[in-house]
Amino acid sequence: MTLLIAALITGIGLGSMYGLVALGFQITYSVSSKVNFAQGSMVMLGAVLGFVFCEQYGFPVILGYPLAILCCGVAGILVEFFLVRHLPFAIPKPG
Repeated sequence: MTLLIAALITGIGLGSMYGLVALGFQITYSVSSKVNFAQGSMVMLGAVLGFVFCEQYGFPVILGYPLAILCCGVAGILVEFFLVRHLPFAIPKPG
């Protein structure tokens, strides 16, 4: 019985994560009419950083996962600031 409960909780968690990633792909496609796989790399970055912080460095989960989310946010800001703003098809700045 415990194995069934553990499998249900794991399945709900993984299904929720897959649903959020798929929703992100759908929103990106509906806005730009292009498929962009960069979101998957950011999800993977968060997963790897969460593993590294919790397993390699020994941080508690309550600290390691928010730190991984924060690092992904900083990585997204850096990518947008240094790469996306300089693309030729980017939206022009007002003024």
